[in-house]
Amino acid sequence: MNKLNENNLQAPFQYKPSENTFILETVSGEFFLSEDSNKVSIIEGEDLFCACVGYSIDGSLEEMEFLIDDIKVYPKYVENIENLREIETIKENEIYLIQNNIDFKSIVYFPIHFLNKKFSFTITTYNSVFTSYMFDEISKKLNTLDTNYPVLNFKKDTTYKVNDIIKYNGYLYKVNKDFISDTTDYHLTINASLLTPFKKLKNSIKYKVGDILEYKNNFFVVQTSFTYEESEDNTTNISNLIKPLISIISWNDNLDNIYKNQIIIKDDISYIVKEDVKRPIWINLLEYNKVERLNTAKNTFFDDTITNLDVDNIQEAIEKLNKKIVSSSSGVSSNNASDIYFDNSKTNLEYNTDKYIFPQFTVPENSIINIVLLDDKEEQYTATIIKNSEDKYTFSFEINNCSSKNIDLKIYSVDSIKNNFKILSKLSQFFEFNKIFRLSNNEVLVNGEEVNANMLMDFKTMTLSVIIDDSLPEEAFILSTNILNRHLKKEDTNIFYLCSDKISTSNFEIIANNGLVHLKGFYKANVINDIDGFYLYSPIIENYFNLIDNIDNLKPTLEITSNTSKKVKYGFAELELADEEKTKMYLLYFAYTDGSRISIGDEFTFNLRAEKNYKLESIKKSVDNLQELGEVLSGRVILPSYYTQYTKSDGTFDTNEAPNNWYKKMYGVDTTWELMFNNDSVYFRTEGSLASSGRSSGLQSDAGRNGTGNFRVIDGGSHSSSGLFSSSDLGNATVGSGGGFAVYRVSFNLSRAYSTASEFRVRNRLMRIFKLVSINGVNVSDIIGG
Repeated sequence: MNKLNENNLQAPFQYKPSENTFILETVSGEFFLSEDSNKVSIIEGEDLFCACVGYSIDGSLEEMEFLIDDIKVYPKYVENIENLREIETIKENEIYLIQNNIDFKSIVYFPIHFLNKKFSFTITTYNSVFTSYMFDEISKKLNTLDTNYPVLNFKKDTTYKVNDIIKYNGYLYKVNKDFISDTTDYHLTINASLLTPFKKLKNSIKYKVGDILEYKNNFFVVQTSFTYEESEDNTTNISNLIKPLISIISWNDNLDNIYKNQIIIKDDISYIVKEDVKRPIWINLLEYNKVERLNTAKNTFFDDTITNLDVDNIQEAIEKLNKKIVSSSSGVSSNNASDIYFDNSKTNLEYNTDKYIFPQFTVPENSIINIVLLDDKEEQYTATIIKNSEDKYTFSFEINNCSSKNIDLKIYSVDSIKNNFKILSKLSQFFEFNKIFRLSNNEVLVNGEEVNANMLMDFKTMTLSVIIDDSLPEEAFILSTNILNRHLKKEDTNIFYLCSDKISTSNFEIIANNGLVHLKGFYKANVINDIDGFYLYSPIIENYFNLIDNIDNLKPTLEITSNTSKKVKYGFAELELADEEKTKMYLLYFAYTDGSRISIGDEFTFNLRAEKNYKLESIKKSVDNLQELGEVLSGRVILPSYYTQYTKSDGTFDTNEAPNNWYKKMYGVDTTWELMFNNDSVYFRTEGSLASSGRSSGLQSDAGRNGTGNFRVIDGGSHSSSGLFSSSDLGNATVGSGGGFAVYRVSFNLSRAYSTASEFRVRNRLMRIFKLVSINGVNVSDIIGG
């Protein structure tokens, strides 16, 4: 079988026996018996081939199950490997295991006709036994980790820091104290501790704080102890229970992956990652809210000129104020700001919680859904889905005159609706289609007695099937059911769709992501298409997405990603069916922007932000303690609608004082501003007694002060002037022979009253007026509804 890998791995970790070392566990798995599989070994000409299941097979065969293409086959033990050749007849439904040789405890032998079929197993095994196949898989994980993932190879003359994770000789070490390595492992062994074996995520296993967990091909540290449960009714949400081995990284444009809850430092600003992202692009991370800035009270300036608390940020102010109140208050037993009451009756401060009003658009829901079923004789039966509690529903019906273990019923209508897509949308809220699921004993009754049974809903034939396992009465019987819903995916957040091949189904989910609405889902292409797509019915899709009227109008997007790395375009179109209900259907088209064809196996991840009604209203809560007061104040940045910038003393403008730069450096807020009145030679005045004179449409027209003066001339030689007038004596003039008279010049000059220039103006200083346009990429008009 498989050998240890080329790196000659000696052991994946040190293993110490304990009281739980030799517990017999039940494990399940499946894989294809393909020639290409590294688990399968085939020798040409032999009637049997073998495969390694990855676990030692121990315990009683009666407690195990083996399936080929979901059909049960029967295991048979032979004592030793040599006994395989002594089998006289190889049966079609038998497989073979070696009982007494430890080297073959994980090996199953198959007749050659099982090649290229799916093999499923549920076995019992001792959890301390590791096969060579498992060693090989562990080694591959350790030696092919993402190059950007913080698991470091051990090298000489290298500085290692506290909390670094080091891989050395097949072991994982966690650094407890900074050290520099040499040619030996001496410094490693005294400054780092050997980690416990990393664990796989398995059902019903308890994980403790500090455990190293392998999940989706990456290593994580368990933050809170939990027991993982995965079933049809419940799956443990581990997103907040684990985090990557190291949580703080410096941003660079070559990162292959970033992970939820990592902290990224970029331009000396810290951001927290909100969900896993492959091949991240920084501008997209901001635009689509994949990261969020860490804004804390200790980073926010506090004006201490009046309080005399001797602090310079809000965090310190809260802490000092908290201590003062506690020390001067009797009966206060806690020093926590969250325990100290704040009188909010005058300030009426509110803060946005991390919860949003979602969904925005709800689909009317009936507490009873009426269904009509038809048997093979076209006889009608009434069924109901009744709401028992917020998330529990019961599907009930009773059928007379049954005589077979397989009861097939046509789904004729749901609440009088006969259109298949509407029916599928309704029922997919409670059950999956084309999936057989086991019914509990009390969910199916034959003549009032509990029986074991399975159920299947086939969307292609619109048929409900109940398959009974137990023996039945000889005469016709009554079948009655009370079947609980297997999930709850309501129509206001769940969209059932049929793939373009018309034989595959799945669903999209409308989700709230940091206050924004997204359409989320995954699709693996199973046909070749220039343009692929889905058929869907949804009563809410047009509330979030616009429709296109032509397939040539598909829009490019970065929110649908493909494993091919090609860019994708998409569009929703309307399709009206020619049924009696005139059902309004939709088609979601998508294609590669480069015109290439979608191939079988291409994978698409949908995280489409809604095109309209995408902003959710946050649920607000009144501030009622000092901690909440501090958080509200630290998160508030008051931005004026208009901003005035004055020149420096030398008459130039300082770019650091431009509003977009000033608010970015002060509060880390990205703003855009429009420069106002920069082509107008206007000045601004307050509302004084003369401000309204001659004003129209907001502007007061030009005007100058009146200038007055007078002059006097007395015949015979005297003259005088005042104000704007001046005069000068030009001497006497003679007219003919009859004598003469005095001549004077009279001049007019406004500069005698005030300073003059080429324009009317008042004393002023140069300024720039800016109007606020957007904050963090969101238009102000969208925020205030203007």
